[in-house]
Amino acid sequence: TKPILYFTSEDTAADLTGRVFSNLFHNKLPNGFEDIYQYRDKIVAAYKKEYDEEMFQAMQIVGPKDVYEIEKRIEKYNPCLIVIDMVDKLAPSDSPTDLTNLYQRVRGWANSGYPIISTSQTGNTTYQDKETGQYKHRRHLSDKDLYGSKSGKQGAAYCMIMIGMDDEVPGIRYVDTTKKKRGRNVSVTCRLNDLWSMYEELL
Repeated sequence: TKPILYFTSEDTAADLTGRVFSNLFHNKLPNGFEDIYQYRDKIVAAYKKEYDEEMFQAMQIVGPKDVYEIEKRIEKYNPCLIVIDMVDKLAPSDSPTDLTNLYQRVRGWANSGYPIISTSQTGNTTYQDKETGQYKHRRHLSDKDLYGSKSGKQGAAYCMIMIGMDDEVPGIRYVDTTKKKRGRNVSVTCRLNDLWSMYEELL
């Protein structure tokens, strides 16, 4: 059995672990995400009892030096899946050269046989309504909305995940992926549960 490796620039490893716990044990905890911290010791014990604790490995990425940390963990754990949330954060700058070099490096991991799902900054997330002049969010994003090298980013991942918003229903998120290397794109509509979401301030 191989683990999943999850890397993100937006949350600490503790936050990510808390999200996993909330998904696994939400039906046993009445008060949402706050219970994860209040009863953390009991939840950790329950998790270790029911699951192999090495099957989920989480790490916060803060800059280019963490590329080496990612490579060390890939070599150590030989994962079944690698998730990199905000892959662009691993580049030393936003220059096309640095980003291309980063994508080539990640593509090397993919070419070694590791499925990789990554997220990236999007560009055209809003548009101006011709009738009202107001700016509104695009609900369903596509690969055309990605900043930078579309081919470079898609070459570095199995697919890219893009999240759109709904101006009329703030709790709705539209999740779309770019076309997978051997398949089609995926599109799904999600509703945030404010009891369990860490993004309650957005609602």
